[in-house]
Amino acid sequence: MRFYETTIVLDPQSEDAVIEREVEKVTNTIARAEGKLVTTQKWGVKRMAYPIQKHAQAHYVHFVYQAPPSVPGELESMFRINETILRHLTVLVEGPLPKPRTAETHGEATSTVSGPVEPAPAVQPTAAPTGATTAESSPDTTVAVADEPDKTS
Repeated sequence: MRFYETTIVLDPQSEDAVIEREVEKVTNTIARAEGKLVTTQKWGVKRMAYPIQKHAQAHYVHFVYQAPPSVPGELESMFRINETILRHLTVLVEGPLPKPRTAETHGEATSTVSGPVEPAPAVQPTAAPTGATTAESSPDTTVAVADEPDKTS
């Protein structure tokens, strides 16, 4: 069995009972397949980056679980037919499990770093491929700038 992370975005006008029912559906689907739920985190109502179905905010719920490979497909089918779920994303966790996200790591409070901070490694410049033209090798490069935006209406 593999570890997965699934995040669902629910309609912001949903009642708490509806959100609990959706969480219970996901939990039951994982348990039916003999999977193990590691964590369930309710992130609450958050502002979205762009409107979805005319909603600017949504309820976020995040699951980390261990399950057979068939479970994410079952969950996705369940999410697609559910009108309460606006978006969903499931990723396969490779390597060690990530630390649980908290309100502090989601920008609600600033987090502090304890201990010395290591400087980032220096980036080595790479040579341009043979035959490539760069700004340094051809100073005659001209860039056309349009004065008005294209009006194709």
